[in-house]
Amino acid sequence: MAQVTRCEPPREDLHLNLLGDLGVDSLALLELVEILEKRFRVSIPDEDTGQIRTLADLTSVIHRLTSTDPTSTQIGTR
Repeated sequence: MAQVTRCEPPREDLHLNLLGDLGVDSLALLELVEILEKRFRVSIPDEDTGQIRTLADLTSVIHRLTSTDPTSTQIGTR
């Protein structure tokens, strides 16, 4: 996150809005997604990228894609 936003977000607040609170625009989000895809060796679908609004959303997508739980298919599915 710090690589894209040039600042370190507070770790305890996963509900920060990427656009409003952290200043991440659509191009920066795509850059962040690309970095995370390489880091976690996953492919984040465009549908998921379009739904990412908060750090919690981002965390959820990465967790789902790296999890072996086949029932987790969408953002917010627990």
